[in-house]
Amino acid sequence: MTGLRGHISALGAVLVLATSPVLAGPPPDDAAVRGRQIYEQGTSPGGGEILALIGSARIPVAGSAMRCARCHGEDGTGRAEGGISPSNLTWPVLTRRLEASAPGGRTRPAYDEAALKRAISMGVDPAGRPLNPAMPRFQMGHRDMADLIAWLRHLGAVDAQGVEDDTLVVGTLLPPPGDLSASITGLFEELVAEVSADGGIYGRQIAIRARHAGATEQETLEAFRELVTEEQPLVIVAPYLPTVPAPLSAIAAEYGVPVIGPLTFEPGAPDAAGSGPAPVFYLLPGRADRARALARRAIEDAGAGSAPVGLLAPHMTGPRQEEMLAAMRAEFAEAGTPVEDVRFDFGAQDAAALVARLRNQGVERLLVVADELELSRLLAEVQRAEWNVELFLPSLTGARAVLDAARRTGWRGVVHAAVPVAPGRRAALAQGVVGAWSVLVEVLRRAGSGVSRQVVIAELENLYEYRTEDLPPVSFDANRRQGIRGAWIISVNAATGEMLGAPGWRGL
Repeated sequence: MTGLRGHISALGAVLVLATSPVLAGPPPDDAAVRGRQIYEQGTSPGGGEILALIGSARIPVAGSAMRCARCHGEDGTGRAEGGISPSNLTWPVLTRRLEASAPGGRTRPAYDEAALKRAISMGVDPAGRPLNPAMPRFQMGHRDMADLIAWLRHLGAVDAQGVEDDTLVVGTLLPPPGDLSASITGLFEELVAEVSADGGIYGRQIAIRARHAGATEQETLEAFRELVTEEQPLVIVAPYLPTVPAPLSAIAAEYGVPVIGPLTFEPGAPDAAGSGPAPVFYLLPGRADRARALARRAIEDAGAGSAPVGLLAPHMTGPRQEEMLAAMRAEFAEAGTPVEDVRFDFGAQDAAALVARLRNQGVERLLVVADELELSRLLAEVQRAEWNVELFLPSLTGARAVLDAARRTGWRGVVHAAVPVAPGRRAALAQGVVGAWSVLVEVLRRAGSGVSRQVVIAELENLYEYRTEDLPPVSFDANRRQGIRGAWIISVNAATGEMLGAPGWRGL
């Protein structure tokens, strides 16, 4: 845990590296224990009848066939299935007023016991509006109803990790010790100081508890688990994850800790854990979105009824490349754009013949998914053929490889690249940190003084077109875990290395 600027002493322990006690709620009483059976099994501990009335015809079925936990989960957080997103039933969320951010989104007053009884038995919210028709209406005895509500009171009551009397504990993963780690630490210092200067969040200051990412995915995963289990943060913000280890989402889901804006070379929301999305909320667009945005730019540039667009990739590609190719093909198919879709072995086949073929077919815009060596070989043949083609690349790494090759070969064409963040006054990594922090502070302010992990997740899922300082609007919902959809398209003169106009945002 070394390298965090001497434990950030300049902020007087506002940012510290330490452990905090786990604040656990009281154990369930007898009524809640009985209510748990009703919630999880749909049966009455006292042998009473519990019926679920299904659909507009109110068809009665046994409560065990429509038990609450089946859709809402044993933890009460909801399990999306078949296009239905069940509500979060944890007590801190139920007893807060719901404000809809998205147009047409649901809003409601806070629930109390009487309103919950009406919701369970009559299917209406506290404002008297009907609940989703997929929600059964339950018939049960008064005691069973009281016991069920006693268990609902318990759901979420143990979720006080990271919330202290005067402090909100926020976790992060820093890069391995070095200049980059020190730079991000300094940025966190500034951001925490700004919140402190405003009086904190409902009288609480934010304390950052950190670990360093490791040199390998396994070491990083171990550091993440240690951060979650030992530091017990309310939320994790902008963890440094050059690649996201597959089990990370499972860890976040297991402990119910929300993660906002991982800093990764492959942003996006590719994975989920369990039967619903994991509480990992990515900000920046992933590779598929970048590929789709790039294809849209090529379609717009080509215009209607024009020559075909070329799509070129090697015979041997991995899952990431195939994901981008599939995204591009989908855009071309939707737009009705003719495509010359070519697989090519850059090491064994005649590159000159390939270039001549595409040129003779009238291709003026070529989208390429290839590595740096393959791009260099392609560009050498493009230059020899004096082919005036524009290259479209779904990553900044590929664009840099082409520009390097252009300097060696003298190619004077135009390169378009799709990138997750636009060049600006801050570096890309800093934009990610500041964007994730901005979302965090907004969500904490919306959550109020009764904040918990489940409340943070609920507020994140209700975030709609929230604007940060540097990034496009951010939106999440119960099933959406990627906040920004689209890409910035950067166009560069390969001969001079100069940008051709300002970067253009292509939203999806």
